[in-house]
Amino acid sequence: PAPQPKALYGDALRLPLSALVAPGDANGELTWRVSSSDPSTATARIVDGQLLVEAVPYAEGAVRVRATATDATGQTATVTIDVPVDYYRPAGTVRGWRRALPPRE
Repeated sequence: PAPQPKALYGDALRLPLSALVAPGDANGELTWRVSSSDPSTATARIVDGQLLVEAVPYAEGAVRVRATATDATGQTATVTIDVPVDYYRPAGTVRGWRRALPPRE
């Protein structure tokens, strides 16, 4: 199975829209709409022909991203992608940072 995409704060998940449609399935040019099930965790938008999923600062959880394509005849197809979101921790930091401090003398 393919690895599950993951979004990290400070990083973005990018998927080419062309990868979401099988060749020959579209009649003419496609119009895309994308949405995130929880924009307070991660946002979804289209930038330069790519689906861009970006984690929100300090958010953790998962979102369901829906990308809907409409062709020139009005036919639609929707792709759903589940994306886990991990809180970004800069290098040198740990969860429970108080335990990492040296004891006072």
